[in-house]
Amino acid sequence: MAPARPFPDLVMIPLEALGAVLVLGGLAVLVHAFFRFVVEGLGTPLPTAPPDRLVVGGLYRHVRNPTYVAIFAAVIGRSYHP
Repeated sequence: MAPARPFPDLVMIPLEALGAVLVLGGLAVLVHAFFRFVVEGLGTPLPTAPPDRLVVGGLYRHVRNPTYVAIFAAVIGRSYHP
């Protein structure tokens, strides 16, 4: 049996859609940040194989750590999307 929704469908459907957008957007930002580490930094996000060069392109030009932003957006989005 599905749990009862805390709000009417008129409110929940847009919130669930917003949650899905945040989760997918966070995933896209995370993949882009990892890709930048590999291509521009010649390394990985893992501490065992850090990048050889400072990554300053892409989203790193605007945000100090887009990985944190991506994970935060995905967690917030998951809270809206069951």
